[in-house]
Amino acid sequence: MNKDGYYELSLYSADHKKKTERVHRLVAKAFLPDAKDGVVNHINGIKTDNRLSNLEIVSPKDNSSHAKDSGLYRTKPITINETGETFRSIRECANSIGVDPSCISQYFEGRQNNVKGHTFSYAKINNDGHDFLRDYQRKAVSKMFNGCILNGGVGSGKSRTGLYYYFSHNGGSFEQYYNPMKSNPQDLYIITTAKKRDSLEWEGELSLFLMSTDPAKNYLYNNKIVVDSWNNIKKYKDVTSSFFIFDEDKVTGNGVWVKTFLKISKSNDWIILSASPGDTWMDYIPVFVANGFYKNRTEFLKEHAVYDQYVKFPKVNRYLGLQRLERLRDKILVDMDFDRKTVSHHDDIWCMYDRTKYKEAYKTRWDPYKNEPIKQASGLCYILRRIVNEDPSRLNALLDIFKVHPRIIVFYNFDYELGLLKGINYGKNVEIAEWNGHAHQPVPTNDKWVYLVQYTAGCEGWNCITTDTIVFFSQNYSYKVMEQAKGRIDRLNTPYTDLYYYHLKSHSGIDLAISRALSQKKKFNERKFTKWE
Repeated sequence: MNKDGYYELSLYSADHKKKTERVHRLVAKAFLPDAKDGVVNHINGIKTDNRLSNLEIVSPKDNSSHAKDSGLYRTKPITINETGETFRSIRECANSIGVDPSCISQYFEGRQNNVKGHTFSYAKINNDGHDFLRDYQRKAVSKMFNGCILNGGVGSGKSRTGLYYYFSHNGGSFEQYYNPMKSNPQDLYIITTAKKRDSLEWEGELSLFLMSTDPAKNYLYNNKIVVDSWNNIKKYKDVTSSFFIFDEDKVTGNGVWVKTFLKISKSNDWIILSASPGDTWMDYIPVFVANGFYKNRTEFLKEHAVYDQYVKFPKVNRYLGLQRLERLRDKILVDMDFDRKTVSHHDDIWCMYDRTKYKEAYKTRWDPYKNEPIKQASGLCYILRRIVNEDPSRLNALLDIFKVHPRIIVFYNFDYELGLLKGINYGKNVEIAEWNGHAHQPVPTNDKWVYLVQYTAGCEGWNCITTDTIVFFSQNYSYKVMEQAKGRIDRLNTPYTDLYYYHLKSHSGIDLAISRALSQKKKFNERKFTKWE
């Protein structure tokens, strides 16, 4: 009997060459038609019962389904002996080192001495799946419920934790080995960013649970699995009795996404994954409504919002009933408390700016670039920031950082900044790539590189563990966006302990005001800063 519980025979040819065959395969080849085209299945699920009446030829999909139903389907975790890394399955390990799973299977069968120089052994795990989820992730799963927000910092492993909740919610577990979900698990819809969808990041996480968006690969289950972007959420407004994972929380405001989310939430189970769930109480309204705390947005505003009566546009001045709001927020948030192994170092790099040009633009409200009057607060702030950001000292500061850190990610806001950043002479053999509304290039792989990322397009939905440095060429107005951008390199699997963040800024009024708002975890208010009437 082999290690998998099947009887085997050793056969020798006339020239004394040895070949090992499983008994059930030998019986099938001799007596069952089409044995070469399918998989031999033990009808009663007993691996050692090799009677002809207990054998049949089935497709791989049917064989896996039968194995699951009979309780035979388990995956064994394996360890790479040279590195000590443990993987949930042969497939997961093979994907990690870039080989076909059959190569590792052949190693365990004794047909290969190593695979790419690696040797392997089966690993034992604790009965509660410690090696698959970290302690803080398991604690979060135990607290999760339908309609909650899984609140974890960037890089905390929210995707895997959220998937495990769905997996366990449908009867699956990782108790020692892989225990499949029930026969008919809920259809799964994952709504995420276009970048995470296109990078197949979710597909990688799904594979750890032996699930896939490809029906041909999802042969263990018959449910539908979809990964799509927020831009396409309306396509799923009529879906019912399914499970939705809303990734990178976009459920704020009162637009099409929110209206569709509210309709979906009435007929499906759902959770939200978020690194920063809300900047203001207004951001929580859709989730509060979806959980039944309020009938609609109007009821929330009527009960809690006090509007400023001295401005021409609707502006909430303060909120009433803060204790109730805090209680409701705490009720739906499931925090993932964990200690990062990384240490973040934030340095403000002070740059010069043209004070005369800045003061003139602020005083006269005149656009020196288009030679025309500035008509609104946002336009004035744009001009003031451009005057500040274009100063040569800011570019020189960036080059000084690059000399110390030859692989850097640079976040910026505006197209004119991109033009400046691309025009710098970084030196020889430096690869420059960008991610923005115009170009979607991958992270460079050279020894020296600069990755230019526009905040709106790339503050979330991708990760990089090949650098320890981010430069914020200019500040974004949103604390939430800045935190998401910071998290691109602060990942659980980063090889770095020390991470470096450089904030380029000046002592101009607008830079200082933005910094002050961010330090208070607030969004910068252009109208308030410019005192625009």
